[in-house]
Amino acid sequence: MVAKLKILKSVELSNPILIAGFPGAGNVAKLAVDNIIFSTKAQLFAKIYNYGAPAKVFIFEDGTCEPLSFSVYFARGDRDLVIATGYAQPESPEDQYDISEKILELGKSMGCKRIYSFGAYIVDREVEEPRVFGTATSTELVSMLKNNGVITMNAGFITGMNGVIFALAPILNMEGICLLGESLGYYADGKAAKRVLEVFSKLTDISIDYSLLDKVIAEVSRSLERLRKEEERMREYKKPSKLGYIS
Repeated sequence: MVAKLKILKSVELSNPILIAGFPGAGNVAKLAVDNIIFSTKAQLFAKIYNYGAPAKVFIFEDGTCEPLSFSVYFARGDRDLVIATGYAQPESPEDQYDISEKILELGKSMGCKRIYSFGAYIVDREVEEPRVFGTATSTELVSMLKNNGVITMNAGFITGMNGVIFALAPILNMEGICLLGESLGYYADGKAAKRVLEVFSKLTDISIDYSLLDKVIAEVSRSLERLRKEEERMREYKKPSKLGYIS
């Protein structure tokens, strides 16, 4: 299906970077992008609609509604930015490619030469200090990642739009980089998202306010602690009685 682009505001930017992040494992990409939008006070300027998105209507606080869509923001600052995100990924691979291409085309039309996408690098344990892994569309970019402390990937795959969108960049003569935070992937992983953004900030010299992510990290930490205490309580409850026979 063909994605439909709706421009809400005409914008001119200077040599911007394209950033993209969508819901996925640990919600790492979505959390990272939402924090950038918050930190840079980015403004919405375009919407992308696609009939392959989940058949849901999103209700806003003011009582209005609209179909699930993808939002594109702009920000001016240390470096101009074009930022794309959404509430859900399309269900079919065809639509994931379609929307990714539409976002890349919009970014290129605004002068973007490089895209950064984010994601989760899934591990089988909780990680207190997540590492950041990365891959890119050229050996030169891979070397840049290595030189900045990123663990470069040499096998595996990245699923969904967070992988597709940066890998498609060369088709439009753009560069692509993907940064992935180490994560268990079961809950909103603010720690992984923050580490990804710290590396992104180092690579781009863009200052970032992490206060939004810090709130997520604190909330998730409290929730996990409550779960651990509940599990301990249940284990104690299920322990066999030490009473012997009474005669």
